[in-house]
Amino acid sequence: MVQERGARGLRLSGASQVLSFPASQLFVNCDFFPAEFSFVVTLKVSDVGAKRSEYILSLVEQASDQLLLGLRLAPEKLQLLVLSPTGQRRITFQDVRLADGRWHTLAVAVTGHHATLTVDCGTTLEL
Repeated sequence: MVQERGARGLRLSGASQVLSFPASQLFVNCDFFPAEFSFVVTLKVSDVGAKRSEYILSLVEQASDQLLLGLRLAPEKLQLLVLSPTGQRRITFQDVRLADGRWHTLAVAVTGHHATLTVDCGTTLEL
C-alpha cells in the first residue's frame, strides 16, 4: 500500500499475483461501498486467449466472498461488474484492445447508472 498526496494505491511488480487485504485500508472513514466512485489502473497485458477472460481487479465482501466490484478483461472488451442494491450490474465496454504488450492507463468512473471508461487519455466511452 502506498500513499501520495492523499491518494492510496497498490504498486505491483514482477509475476502475476493475487493480493488480499482488508477493504478498510482503501475505504477510510467509510462503512459502506460508495454509490459513486472512480479508480485508475495502469497495466501491461501481453496476451488474452481467444476464449479467456481474466479479472484485473476484484473487490469481495470479506464475510461472504460476494463480488462487490470486478474489472474483467476479455478479448477486445472490458467488463465492469458492480453490486448494486438491485443486484449485480454488468457493464461491457466493446472494442477495448489492451493485450498488445504495451502499458495502458484505464480510468473508470461510476455514477448512479452511468459508467465511463477512458483508455490512455483518449476518447471516453460512456454507458
